[in-house]
Parts: sequence; structure tokens; C-alpha cells
Amino acid sequence: MKTTLIVYDGRHGAAARYAEILALIVSNAKVYPVDSAPTDTARFSGAIFLFSLYGPDTAARTKAYLAAVCAQRAFEKVALVGVGLSDAHEFPAVAAHLAALLGQAAVTTGFLPGELRLARLCADERTQLERFAEKTGRPVQDGGQFDPAAAVRLAQTLSDFFRARDRVMPAQALREAAEKILKTHNTLALATGAADAVRCTPLEYFYWDGALYVITEGGKKFCGLVQNDRVSAAIFEPYTGMDALCSLQITGRAACLPPEQADYAAIMMRRGLTPETLAALPCRMNLVRIVPETYELLCADFAAQGYDVKQTLAISGN
Repeated sequence: MKTTLIVYDGRHGAAARYAEILALIVSNAKVYPVDSAPTDTARFSGAIFLFSLYGPDTAARTKAYLAAVCAQRAFEKVALVGVGLSDAHEFPAVAAHLAALLGQAAVTTGFLPGELRLARLCADERTQLERFAEKTGRPVQDGGQFDPAAAVRLAQTLSDFFRARDRVMPAQALREAAEKILKTHNTLALATGAADAVRCTPLEYFYWDGALYVITEGGKKFCGLVQNDRVSAAIFEPYTGMDALCSLQITGRAACLPPEQADYAAIMMRRGLTPETLAALPCRMNLVRIVPETYELLCADFAAQGYDVKQTLAISGN
């Protein structure tokens, strides 16, 4: 398992809060303040270092930590994340300095908005800020805002960076593995959402010609679906142990086919529902077509075939 070390270097809490968000989404991670970060990092394949911008003092503790740790071993991949009101000048120089300490590691960078609250500053910090303001002509005042949404966006990017597969299954074999799951199951959990209208619904489905179809009377899942055609679905085996994991997550787009559309009748007929049968029912049956764009598989059997247990396949032609 690839694990990620996350170390934050800050004084007033923003870097720590951002570190926790990144850990949740990047996953397989442990978070430490820089003063208590482990010196034995052998169990971590990658690392994220977050540091708030404090003029000449920026990342001083992180620099000292890296100087000690990187003398023993190198990380495979590292992300350097600055936290501050602006990344225009200070951050690139500090990031370059840290990257030099990291040696041969693959390095990426990111920046997250910080917040300045004068009431939280100690006397020395207030003095430094006033000197900086005098040099730059900027006013001494509160500024910036902690931004969880920005952290989520960065975390998604970093997740892809750290979780890139080493042992990738050929696309055709992976597609066949996904379709085997699709064809041997008939129940999924469908997630739909728009603003506060979120829903996850267990539904019967059938798979045909590259798409999943759900026949339903309606319900609150459509609160999201009529506003947002982006959906996610999960199909999985009951958990019996790590050596038997098998699941498929689907990201794609969904549409409710109108009864007058030509393929509505043809698809319903595949389920034995003739136009006469549908007309005799007490309510209208809605036909939802889900067109996959991405398959994400977690299958323990892949390891025996020489591949990573987690695999992702982008579906072309949709």
C-alpha cells in the first residue's frame, strides 16, 4: 500500500485544517505538525508539506526537517503547498529551496488561500507585519479567508498525482473485468445530487450495449438528476476480507428517456415490458440510461495477475 506523509508548518491553524482535508481525500495518509513529524519515514512513499508564509521565517522548521530526513532517504513523490494571502513572490522561491533539498523526488506544488486575523498575532508577528506593510505600502488589516473548496480541488489533483498506478492492467482486460461485474450483478447504489438535493438510492439495473438502465416509478433521486446529469454508481460484493475485495465505481452521465423516444420501447421490451403492459400499469415507468465515463475497480484478484488492486479506466467515445 502506498502511504503519504502530510506535515504542516503553521502558527494559527489554517495549515493544520488544510492538512486534514488533504488527508481525507488523498487517503492512506498520516498527518503531523512539523515539530512532531517522524524522522523514520521508510513506510511513506510520498509526502505533502504545507507551510504558511511568514516572510523570512517561512518554512524554517520544514527546511530543517527535510535537511535531516532527506539525508537518510528520498521520497518518490512530494507536494509542496503554500498557505498565504498571495503566492506571487514568496512561495515560488521557498518551493524551489525545498525542492532542492528533496533531491530526485518528483515534486509538484500547490497554493491555498490563507487568512490574516490581527487579533491572533503575537507582538513579534505584529511588528513583522507592520514592517512589511511599511515596505510595500499595504494597509495593516484583516484579510483572506480559509477556503475548503480550494483544498478539495487541490486534494483531487494530488490524489491523482500520488495514486498513479505502477502496474496498470491493459485497457481491454480492464474493460472486460468491469463488464463481468456489470453483467453478473443487478443492483447498484446510484448517487445523484444538485446543491442540497443529494440522494443515494439502491436500484435494480441491467447492462446492455455499453450503458446501464434503471426502470423506476420516480422519487427524490430525480431532485438532483433533473438539475445535474452527473452521477456516480457503485456495484460491490459484500465484504468478507481484504483478500476478496471486489467493487466497481462508475462516474458518468444519466438521462431519463421520454416514452416517445424510439429506443424507449425497444429497451423496455428487453425487460419483457410491452407497450400494452406499460399502458396497463397504474403509473408511468421512467427509464434512466446511465452512460459510464470512468470505471474505478478495486479487485483483490488483480494482484495475483501482477497488477495493482486499484485500476481506473476512462471510457472513450461517450
